[in-house]
Amino acid sequence: PPRSTLFPYTTLFRSFLLRGRNWARWLAMAWIALHVAISFFNSLREVAAHSLMLVLFAWILFRPAASVWFRSRTQRL
Repeated sequence: PPRSTLFPYTTLFRSFLLRGRNWARWLAMAWIALHVAISFFNSLREVAAHSLMLVLFAWILFRPAASVWFRSRTQRL
């Protein structure tokens, strides 16, 4: 689909990430993993770029400090 039709969905789940919703970080990882899988139908360069993004986002979203932040957000609700 054109980028303009996906923009509202990605903006929506990013806003939930900023609010500390634990499910949103899992959705973000699934979204990026889907991009890795789809890029296998294209070039090796795309696979490498999306794989690097997946590793980077996994490190950012699941490092201990982030896990504490997501956990504390969940407990406040």
